Amino acid sequence: MAKVTFGAIVSDIRGKLRGDVFTIYRGSHIIRTYCANPADPNTERQQFCRGTWSTLAGCWWNLPTTSQELWEKYGQRHPGTRTGIGAFMQANMRLLAANNIGLTQIDNPPFTPLTPTAVQEFSWYFLTASTARISWTAPDNNQIYVQTFHRLNWDYSPDYNIYWKFTETYLSTISPRNWTHGYPTGTDIHIKMRSIDKWGRTSPQTHKIKLVVP
Repeated sequence: MAKVTFGAIVSDIRGKLRGDVFTIYRGSHIIRTYCANPADPNTERQQFCRGTWSTLAGCWWNLPTTSQELWEKYGQRHPGTRTGIGAFMQANMRLLAANNIGLTQIDNPPFTPLTPTAVQEFSWYFLTASTARISWTAPDNNQIYVQTFHRLNWDYSPDYNIYWKFTETYLSTISPRNWTHGYPTGTDIHIKMRSIDKWGRTSPQTHKIKLVVP
C-alpha cells in the first residue's frame, strides 16, 4: 500500500487501474494492489481477522496521546512500518490472530524492535494417519511462543492458489506437541514455524518440511 499526495493539476483519483486500486482511507489517498482471487476467501479465520482489524483501528484512536507518541517512535525504528498506527496494528494483529490465551493486546510498544529467538531443530512426523508430532529444541522460554503454518499441495487447476494456513500457537516450553488433522491419506502437507513474543515481535520462518499423510 502507498500513500498519494496530489498537486494543483490532479486533486483526486479513485477506482481500479490495471493492478492497482486507488481509494481513500481516513482522509488520505492510498494505492493498494488489487487481488482478483484472494486466497482462502471469506473463511471463518478471515472473518475473525477482518473483525479484529476493525476493532484495533478503533482502539488506536482511543489510545492516550502519550501511547500514540511511543508507537510513532517505535514505528520509525521498525523496518517496513514507519507509522505509529501501522506498528500498533501489525503487532496487535499478530498477537490476537495467534489465538492463544497467553498473547493479548498491548497498548504500548516494546522499547526496541528486537527479534525473538528463532525456532531451532524443528521436526515433525506422523504418529497415526490423523495425528502428527511437532517438536523443536529452541526457543525454550515462557515469554516466547511458537506458531505453526501448513499448506497442501493439491493441484486442482493450473491457477490453484497454494497458500499457507495458520495451524496453531504453542508456548515454546511445551515441546513436542501433537497436531490432529482431518486430511485424507495421500495428501501432501508442508509445514513451517516461527516464534512470537508477547510484544508481537516475530522471528524468521523455519525451513519447510513436507510429509505425506499415511
